[in-house]
Amino acid sequence: MKTFLGVSCSQANILSAQLTLMTAFLGCLSTVSTQAFDGYHTVKVEQGFIKGRLWNITNRQVQVYLGIPYAEPPVGPLRFQKPLKKKPWEGDHIAFEYGPPCIQFMDFHEHDRFSGNNMKRQKEDCLYLNIFSPYEENADTLYPVIVWIHGGSLLAGSSDSGVDTEVALKNIVLKNVTLVTLNYRLGPLGFLSTSLSDAKGNFGIWDQIEALAWLQANIREFNGDPDMVTVMGESAGGSSASLLALSPVTKGLVHRAILMSGSITAGWAMQRFGVPNWNVENLYKYLTCEKKITSEESWAQAEATQDYGCNFMEQALQCDSTVTEKDVYECIKQKADFSNPLMRKAFTYELGLGQVLIDGEIIPYNVNELLSNLSRVPILIGVADVEWAHKKAVFYGFKSYTSITEQIALEKAQMIVQQSFMPYFDNTLPNSTLKMIALVALHHYLVWNDSGPPWDMTKFVQSLQRMESDIEFTAPMLKEIDLYLNNNQSVYLYSFEHVPSNDIVEEEWVNVNLFGLKRKVRTERKLPIKRAFHGLDHAFIFTEGYSSNIFFSYSDADYKVSDAWCRFITNFAKTGNPTPQPVHGVVWPPMELNHNGYLTIDWPLRVTETGARRWMHGDFWNDLIPTLASVVREPDESKYKTLNVDEQLQLAAFRRAWWALWVLVAGIAVFLWIVIVCLVTQKCLDFRSRHYKNIIVADV
Repeated sequence: MKTFLGVSCSQANILSAQLTLMTAFLGCLSTVSTQAFDGYHTVKVEQGFIKGRLWNITNRQVQVYLGIPYAEPPVGPLRFQKPLKKKPWEGDHIAFEYGPPCIQFMDFHEHDRFSGNNMKRQKEDCLYLNIFSPYEENADTLYPVIVWIHGGSLLAGSSDSGVDTEVALKNIVLKNVTLVTLNYRLGPLGFLSTSLSDAKGNFGIWDQIEALAWLQANIREFNGDPDMVTVMGESAGGSSASLLALSPVTKGLVHRAILMSGSITAGWAMQRFGVPNWNVENLYKYLTCEKKITSEESWAQAEATQDYGCNFMEQALQCDSTVTEKDVYECIKQKADFSNPLMRKAFTYELGLGQVLIDGEIIPYNVNELLSNLSRVPILIGVADVEWAHKKAVFYGFKSYTSITEQIALEKAQMIVQQSFMPYFDNTLPNSTLKMIALVALHHYLVWNDSGPPWDMTKFVQSLQRMESDIEFTAPMLKEIDLYLNNNQSVYLYSFEHVPSNDIVEEEWVNVNLFGLKRKVRTERKLPIKRAFHGLDHAFIFTEGYSSNIFFSYSDADYKVSDAWCRFITNFAKTGNPTPQPVHGVVWPPMELNHNGYLTIDWPLRVTETGARRWMHGDFWNDLIPTLASVVREPDESKYKTLNVDEQLQLAAFRRAWWALWVLVAGIAVFLWIVIVCLVTQKCLDFRSRHYKNIIVADV
């Protein structure tokens, strides 16, 4: 046998395999010190054996299983279809590293501290989950289960995005809760829609449901309780959890829900009316370059990379037959190539967010009816103080500082109404109605709270941030709460308002041309944010001050908020009540139909007995604006093109009063006509009955 330096070839092969295994092992422990490793543990599930690791964290053992396949790979003939149950495997499945993320259609997590390296492995074979659970040898204790569903607009994210494993273990698992995180398909691979009976869409949600079904069958082997499963998500993950808690398909799979900044009632979460942008016919036209990508963002990316092609593809899709929708679907299923990240990003800029749709199964009918009929589990729900407080002025079209005139203010407000509020309507509102809604919104958010015009741009952008936040997050949340309360379900409401005392730093990666070489360079800048924003609450559960591309150093108050927040979450998973015992001296009361108290998550914690002031902006969009939209008529715009904001509002009020006056006059006229008819009729009857006055009609 050949040897090298005294080592045989067979020994070398064994050593190489051991080194490979150790490399993978160390890679997965990037956020947990190697001293935590405490051995291996193997469990048996329906499909076979799974070998995981034991870690010792603060003198307690936890069991960790990464990259467990919960469904058959959705590739080849299984693309754009519901997931299939995972078939049995032979031998031990080694669960030492996270599975590859699903194909990303935005690069939000390309440089994520915890999933950035794994993002390089993204592929379509991605249906994996991870289990973290307390461990005691020979014990049969079952722990409540939290299933974390990542956000990312149904376009990006993975089971390990923004998850510092050691922090997650300390904050959740060591509080005697089993934690599960999972991947699900994204973008068109997860949310392409068709009218075909066997491929309507919502494939990414079906993935989540398949994972829940797998857990129901197997989580007991990991010391998880299948009868105490809480789904928890943030943003698009929150809207997914909202849907999973309601759908008739998930009955018995979900027992509680924690909804962070996400509701299935939100306009961005679900396609209510019309044809989704990510439908099979539309996607086909872009893949074949029958339609051209026109978004400025896409072309800016192309300029930076000099990668144009056919809609940023090397070649257009070629189909043998496109006579029927089935032909087009089969062609895309077999041939569509999503391997180019620039192409995926360009398609997203052009076609927008992923959305779920009413499919007759997961969502059998209108979501409000679904909530009214099927809300059946306790929920813990809330939003950040101003969800879009970190949204820059450039996202509202401001490339430099400018003084805000009435015209600019109206245009920007109308833009938000068009993008964020219109998805709630089944037909296009006339421009005059959109303009009226924008005017009323300006008065609600800006005019009453500031002098002007002109307005300071910084304050104006803050008003736009608040307006957009209320339309997209606060109002949908309140609508969902009302429907839960009407069904006598327990609801715990929070407002996350804690802002770190240390600097919040944003990291960005920008394309630069350095000595003729194009490369990405990391930059940092301090964010002048004074309000809690979208995703900040995540940084107090799964990390110590990191969420997406922002980070900050923890202060003492931050540690206290994190401790309280995680105790609320784990208590709710255990009992359905976030404070069965006071947490830091606070008892969080449930909401009632006539009592909208809530908890402010800040330091110190605060319970507010009435939320009328905090939630009035949500009621503004849920109640006042829909009523206004339903009664405003199409006016002659030429008559008031030169009017200012106040005059336009007065004119609108006059028009409504004018219509109300005519309705009143018409009503009075109808009433008088009825009275006259009755009097005449009675007189005729009285005249006809005179000859019979002497007849007595007796009771029989």
